[in-house]
Amino acid sequence: KKDFYSNQIPLLPNLMQKLGYRVGAVGAISQFTEATQNGIDLGFHNAIISEQSGYEERQITELASQWLEKYGQSPFFLFLNYDSFYTPFKPPFEQINLTKLFIKPLGLNQKQVLYNGLASYVDKEMKYLQRKLHELGIEDDVDIIFTSGHGMQLSKQKWGYLAGVPNGLTGGYANSGHSLLDEELRVPLIIKIAHEKRSEDLFIKKPTSHIDIFPTIYSLAGGNTNNLRLNGINFSENLFASSTYHEFETKL
Repeated sequence: KKDFYSNQIPLLPNLMQKLGYRVGAVGAISQFTEATQNGIDLGFHNAIISEQSGYEERQITELASQWLEKYGQSPFFLFLNYDSFYTPFKPPFEQINLTKLFIKPLGLNQKQVLYNGLASYVDKEMKYLQRKLHELGIEDDVDIIFTSGHGMQLSKQKWGYLAGVPNGLTGGYANSGHSLLDEELRVPLIIKIAHEKRSEDLFIKKPTSHIDIFPTIYSLAGGNTNNLRLNGINFSENLFASSTYHEFETKL
């Protein structure tokens, strides 16, 4: 922590504050604050930690909605971290495909079904957030960036690719961090630009990395990245070429 602060690393929340934005964060963010021993203060005006067990996605959405009601009418940057895609997967019961679950009740099939249930659950939370933005009259005024930290194996590769990884009835291979295969490294990156209206979505296969999101967001917000010590590439100009939605081939 001492080294981090002494190096004066550029921080997106701090830079967004200097541009006049209200900066907030909600969700599994204890490491992004000084709430824990190893946590680091990234410079949010206010950070709401929601790391309770159970269906925390709904809790995060509700807290985010309250934050938007309070600050959504002024320029803002809000970071949300939904964090349930870690084993054990526990989607709400109504999101589980019971037919597929009981075809093979043990092993990787079980994890795949539960993982898919979580994905469906998060999809619904995104719809709730979109509805909140619409209710507040700011749906067309905000840029929205959706991405993910990493993927899961979920038995997409032959067993030989993952030799030596502990595997029991619950499917140890299904966890993350066991390989550098695309199932883990290729993640979604979907971007909606404010006020951009297009007749159809466009998928652009342009290689990017998470490290590029920092300069891209900062540029979209009106900042100048030329004098910052950033390793990422600002790809904001690519977002206005043809469509509202752009899905990039993104790796960690």
